[in-house]
Amino acid sequence: MNFTRKLIPVFAALSLAATVSACGSEEKVTFGINEGAYVDVGEIAYQVQISRVLNPKLPEDPSYLVGLPAGTPDPAPREKWFAVFLRAQNYGSKPAPVETKFRIIDTEGTEYKPFDLDPQINTFAWNPTGLLNPDFVYPDVSSVAGTGPVRQGGELLFKVKDSVYQNRPLVFEILDASGKPAASVDLDL
Repeated sequence: MNFTRKLIPVFAALSLAATVSACGSEEKVTFGINEGAYVDVGEIAYQVQISRVLNPKLPEDPSYLVGLPAGTPDPAPREKWFAVFLRAQNYGSKPAPVETKFRIIDTEGTEYKPFDLDPQINTFAWNPTGLLNPDFVYPDVSSVAGTGPVRQGGELLFKVKDSVYQNRPLVFEILDASGKPAASVDLDL
């Protein structure tokens, strides 16, 4: 038996432990090595469903670009729209707030903040209100954002520079109420 085959059960056990720890146990996970990993902020576990550059010329993507604040300029020649689709679940025993502050940072320290999308116009917009009850998910599983065939998450829309391709990995940060990083996930790009 070669060395790699011996390590497969070890990696499987570590992966399972990381998943279980982020889903309601006492040990909190605050860093996700890639999308799909759960990270904890308080009683809420967050999961980046997918992140990607948006292309307004593709049939699906214009629906993610509606609801921008009035007067928002299109990306400059060396900029792109970039969306992060995020999911939250309360694994605690009492209602808890869902975070609403986020940012992306590249390896050069450039910081990108999401646009405030109008949830009345953009049905995918990340816009939690009130507290999330135990065992509930945001976005609600009966909503458009919660039932998408691929996304199943609320949208956070950023405008990033083309330089992000050279300045990877991008780190998506979930900020607490005071604006300090509470959890982060390396994004696929």
